[in-house]
Amino acid sequence: VIGADGLNSVVRQAHVREFETSISYFSNKFIWYGTTQTFDTLTQTFVDTAWGPFNAHHYRYAEDCSTFIVECDPETWQRAGFSHMSEVAARQQCQAIFAEILGGHQLIANKSAWGQFPKLWSDTWSVANRVLMGDALHTAHFSIGSGTRLAIEDAIALDRALAGALDDLPRALAEYQAARQPVVRKLVEAANTSALWYEDFGRRMALDPIDFGFDYITRSGRITIERLRKIAPGVAATYEAERSLQISDPVADDAPGAGAFFALPGIFVEQIDVADRFDMTAVECCDEFPFPGRDVTDDIGHRHVVEDSRQRHVAAHEAVERIPELSPVIVDRGHHVAFTVFH
Repeated sequence: VIGADGLNSVVRQAHVREFETSISYFSNKFIWYGTTQTFDTLTQTFVDTAWGPFNAHHYRYAEDCSTFIVECDPETWQRAGFSHMSEVAARQQCQAIFAEILGGHQLIANKSAWGQFPKLWSDTWSVANRVLMGDALHTAHFSIGSGTRLAIEDAIALDRALAGALDDLPRALAEYQAARQPVVRKLVEAANTSALWYEDFGRRMALDPIDFGFDYITRSGRITIERLRKIAPGVAATYEAERSLQISDPVADDAPGAGAFFALPGIFVEQIDVADRFDMTAVECCDEFPFPGRDVTDDIGHRHVVEDSRQRHVAAHEAVERIPELSPVIVDRGHHVAFTVFH
């Protein structure tokens, strides 16, 4: 019995003690909308208001539609009056806050309700003949955009384990957890660290744009300045030139995910047409940056030899794609800053 039934999994809840599941919640409030405004890639808009700071995560999921997630701290949420607003009033309020980036487009509700992101983790992945995957097993904050990918890779790993031990289910389920859990833990810890950055994003908005961008790019602990110099030399050079100093690694060696690779070739303030832009959501997370000739293992156990320093593995497709270098463009727009990020 496979429990791939999401956060409120009935398979997990029937054996919650045996699965050793824990759950807690981040403090920020968020609400999920759609919009007919389109965005070239994942972008973010930070807005300071009389009630406090708001952030929106937005990305296109169809030719003419985008996801639009609004986020704020609980104090701002209370001051803005969302606690007693109807669904329609809340949508109109969010629409007004982000009117500039929406450009006249409407927010679209679909049973949209304010919530707090759940941090769920199960230490045990199977009980008897019951096994979990995806959000039923673990959650990863939406700021790293990997929830669906993690679930699909869980399924791949489970299929491989079952195929390798057709007549021994306990062994297969044990091998599934042994092979997959360390990889998932690494990504979930990075997602949790990323989420904590958003818990305090209002204070960070007082930083200069270039400092805000650098603080953002290193938020999960998976990008160090040394890695940034290698994978996005233009971004690192711009930051260091602006500060006129050589900076040390801002990420402690023991920070969650510090030993992992997180591909982020560029950060752009405001949406700007840049040649060769692409979405990096599906191509993150080789264990290390794949230098020429390196033999690397992806998150689902496949090994690849990287032949060129501008290639890397796409785990979901078991392929290597060429990635062009991108140059940073940074625009200061005061309190209203829209980030185009690749991750």
